[in-house]
Amino acid sequence: MLKPGSVRRIAIIGPGLDFANKEYGNDFYPPQSIQPFAVLDSLIRLGLTDAGMFQLTTLDISPSVNIHLARTSRNAAAGKPYVVQLPWNSAVPFSQEYLASFVTYWEALGKQVGTPVKPVEVPGALADTMHIHAVSIRPEIAARVIPLDMNIVYERVPALDADEKFDLIIGTNIFIYYGAFEQSLARANLAAMLKPGGFVLSNDMLADKVLSKLEEAHRTTIEVRAQPQITEHVYCYRKQP
Repeated sequence: MLKPGSVRRIAIIGPGLDFANKEYGNDFYPPQSIQPFAVLDSLIRLGLTDAGMFQLTTLDISPSVNIHLARTSRNAAAGKPYVVQLPWNSAVPFSQEYLASFVTYWEALGKQVGTPVKPVEVPGALADTMHIHAVSIRPEIAARVIPLDMNIVYERVPALDADEKFDLIIGTNIFIYYGAFEQSLARANLAAMLKPGGFVLSNDMLADKVLSKLEEAHRTTIEVRAQPQITEHVYCYRKQP
């Protein structure tokens, strides 16, 4: 559904600030925001984004996230790269289908936007199951990430011209915290910020109680774990003309 080079303006809702693996309690790496650079890495690898032409905006209500990303952007503008640590716990019982794709993805993650560097040291107690590599994100990539303090339920980026609207908006693990009415308000705000034909990706099905021009265009389902069973869904919405 996406043409090569067609994604130039990207928004990520709630990119997060990781300072510990929430499920397993690993906290040996410094605070970092991975999602903006993981998304860019995939878009460039797939030929959907030009590394020198994109603009990525993050929309978050957390001062900690916004301050961290603003500092990252300033440092990058001064020529300083941004280093991310990418841990993987092989003891987690992923399904075989998910694990096969995940390992391939994890091993290549970051190669489009940076270069491998020495990772932080893994604590001895985790040495057998915790694998980690680090990537130094190029300054010219990190400098193009623009953080905005914004609540997607009640706000939208104001007064966007047609060529300033987004081609792609991603929001994962965000909308689950809202009820149907708030999700519908967010859906209307998302549509207002998208170009006609633009896409929204989310792992939550968005309620549609408020009129918007977003229509579901695709859905992906994958079993992440067999025992206990965990299935993930990704919903793709497209803005109609």
